[in-house]
Order: sequence, then structure tokens, then C-alpha cells
Amino acid sequence: LGYVDTAFLMCYTIGLFISGYIADRVNLRMFLFIGMMGSGLSLVALGMSYEASVHSMSYFIAFNMIGGFFQSIGWPSVVTIMASWFGHGNRGLVMGIWNAHTSIGNILGSIITAAAIEQGLHSEDWPLGFALPGFIMCIMAVVVYAFIIPYPKDAGILVSNPNRNRVNASADDSYHTLDDG
Repeated sequence: LGYVDTAFLMCYTIGLFISGYIADRVNLRMFLFIGMMGSGLSLVALGMSYEASVHSMSYFIAFNMIGGFFQSIGWPSVVTIMASWFGHGNRGLVMGIWNAHTSIGNILGSIITAAAIEQGLHSEDWPLGFALPGFIMCIMAVVVYAFIIPYPKDAGILVSNPNRNRVNASADDSYHTLDDG
């Protein structure tokens, strides 16, 4: 298990650097969708390993590495989205409240995973503990894609500080945060 965890954390950590750079330059709605869908599908692949009679350590390491990279997309994307909506004056409070989702997600994930395993019919139902959260993640990826509004300008909101928080903003871009002006 140490190899699996190390592989996951290595890809997650390296992925944070890469994803942070990319998040400042791409369509955040699509980028976050890809990250969530990839995370979900990697969990489903881990859960399906038993039914597919895959018992290879390299399989588990590979899909944990893939999952680590896709999960690394989440934090930089969310920080970029939150920063676009809230200026420096409220960012600490907003991010503190927002980051509570991490703990809430961990609690719900533990409850859902334990319930999925407990509902199994025999002792080899651990795969459901991966697959069910993976399916939920895929559903939530679609929900996020459908409803997230990455920038105030996407909602038709214009405020007074041009080019705020965008690496590649042009001089004529009317992108602003809500509380900067």
C-alpha cells in the first residue's frame, strides 16, 4: 500500500504545479470537468479490477497515479474561480468557508464508501467502495459543468478593476471581480 500511496501523492503533487499553470490559461469549466471526470473514472477502474480479475500491483499503482494527476486539477481550478469572484478584501474568509468542502467531502466519502462495502453480499465487495464514489464523482462533474460560472463576465457582471487575476487578459478585456471596485 505504501507504493500505491506514494505513486498517488507523487502525481498529485507534481500535477498541482502543472494544473496551476494550466488553470490560469484555459476554459475552467471544461478543465474542472475533465479533472472530476478523470478522478471518477480512475476510481471506477480501480473498483472494476476485481470483476475483471485484475490483481496486478502495477494496475493499482497506474490508476492511482492517473487519479492523482486528475485530482490535482481540482484545487488550482477552484482557487482561480473563487479568486475571480472575490477580491483581496474577502478572499481569506471566502476561501476558508469554501475549503470546508474538503472536510465535508472526506466525511461523506468515508460514509458512502463504508456503506457501499457494508451493503455487499460477500467479503469481496471492497470494489464497490471505489466504484460508487467514482460514479458519484462523474455525476458531480456533469453538475459542475452545467452550473459553474468561472468568471463574473460569464454572468454578464462588469465591475471596475480591469484584467484582475488573469495571466493572459488583453487590455480591452472587461473582466473584473465583484468587490474590487
